Amino acid sequence: MNGNERSMDPGSDPDTAPDLSKNGWPEKFARAVVRRGRPPLAKPKVSTTIRLSPDVIDHFKTGGRGWQTRIDEALREWIGPRGTPRASLAATSELWVGADPGGENGFGLAFLDASGKLRCHTVSSVDEAAGCILREGKPQGMGIDAPMWWSSGRGGGRKADGRIRCRYRIASGTVQSVNSLRGAATVGGVMLALRIREAFPLAGITESHPKALLSALDLDGPRFADRFGIAVNWSNDHERDAAIAAVCAREGLSGHWTTDLALDRHDSEQDPASYWLRPMHYYWPESL
Repeated sequence: MNGNERSMDPGSDPDTAPDLSKNGWPEKFARAVVRRGRPPLAKPKVSTTIRLSPDVIDHFKTGGRGWQTRIDEALREWIGPRGTPRASLAATSELWVGADPGGENGFGLAFLDASGKLRCHTVSSVDEAAGCILREGKPQGMGIDAPMWWSSGRGGGRKADGRIRCRYRIASGTVQSVNSLRGAATVGGVMLALRIREAFPLAGITESHPKALLSALDLDGPRFADRFGIAVNWSNDHERDAAIAAVCAREGLSGHWTTDLALDRHDSEQDPASYWLRPMHYYWPESL
């Protein structure tokens, strides 16, 4: 077979092939639907250009290929299954969560809504706390009374803790380094943050330290509640601290508090903007 010959199936006879220029064949070809590539989508995605913060891009790229799809899925989860407008969400389902990690009957939880209504609970484990939060639905943000990034330096002290102790003359027992804390507070806070981030990747999280905050602002629980427009609805100190943590999340993540102590650290500290729980904040009501 030379280069000009065409291969045919065994037994085929070109002399018996139909004449495609006659007997209605041209009309059939004209009516035929030609499909190329993938079938069209009912709601195809739209190409656009948006500007995102570097830490947001890094967060989604850590999962490898498909990071843009993961951003799309996170945004769809944020707006809800029916595409509820942002304004409606803010009016009907704004939820701020506070957590005071502890042990048996010592893990405080608080749920704060847009009206200032406060609901508090005491549980005994990270699993119980995470279950309560997941049943409530996606929070706007969460405050956790635990050190959310650590230092490998001597004593485990962090710059933020030292600045607060120095500015307000707070005893070291109120603002402690990681090395001096019990496991329930240290590990429980990190584990809860991980559980919530797995379910709600875009939920903001801030570290909070309610006892230090009360001391710095020279307030007790009821006066703090009055100042920040929430109900006094706690039955123990764990729930009170969780309620204050929820307020820290609301004030910091909504932009009312602009000082983020997570941005100024010693070289020996983890970077909350790039480590495995990123991004993590530590909002404070005053400049230090």
